[in-house]
Amino acid sequence: MLRPDAGPKILMIVVCIISLVVLMEIDNYLGPVSIRAEESGGYDIFSFFLDLILETFRLLWEILKFFVSVLETIFDTLFGNPYYQGDRELYKLYRWAERVSGLPWQVFWGLHAEESSVGKNLGSYPVMRVLSEDQKVYFLEICQQLNWDPYEIYGSKSGALGPFQIMPETWIRYGIDGNGDGRKDPFTPEDAILTAANYLLNKGGQENLEKALWHYNPDSDYVQRVLSYIQKN
Repeated sequence: MLRPDAGPKILMIVVCIISLVVLMEIDNYLGPVSIRAEESGGYDIFSFFLDLILETFRLLWEILKFFVSVLETIFDTLFGNPYYQGDRELYKLYRWAERVSGLPWQVFWGLHAEESSVGKNLGSYPVMRVLSEDQKVYFLEICQQLNWDPYEIYGSKSGALGPFQIMPETWIRYGIDGNGDGRKDPFTPEDAILTAANYLLNKGGQENLEKALWHYNPDSDYVQRVLSYIQKN
């Protein structure tokens, strides 16, 4: 049975095929005409119209992608995902990260679940007291940027921060302002999930997701647990 969110994707595939056929027909038709026109000194005119047509189709393609994104949101709102039993807002967050990164949304679900029980357990350790000395420099930089009192921030027993449990050095190197508020806050879900995505992409996640996850947490069992979330859908 098709998932509810499959509709927009099928529509995109169909339109892509139709667009490709149309472009091929245009090229087949204009190719010989352009050659004849070039011989008669009129090639630039035909070339101009061909470029105009191609640019029009590129514009239509961008509009189509936006339209499909809107349809996906509508489908998700109306039907949700029959395989995901968690909070609908979290599901939207995972799907948003998928669209931005190109990585499977279930990976973000897995990371969120494994790292902080989907945000329910952010850690109870005073970060300044448990961090290694080399990490404290980065943590203090984060505190300065966000006007935090370093001794009032809590995280994991290793000093990882937020719902995706990201170490201070990693945050400084890969942190992203996901919600556009001008702050890169490891406790803000939008910032945290896009930072996790950015890290995975920089570690080759699109080519070898398993290896990228190992960089996230060098534990083979952990990696397999996160990957197992893909099988849950």
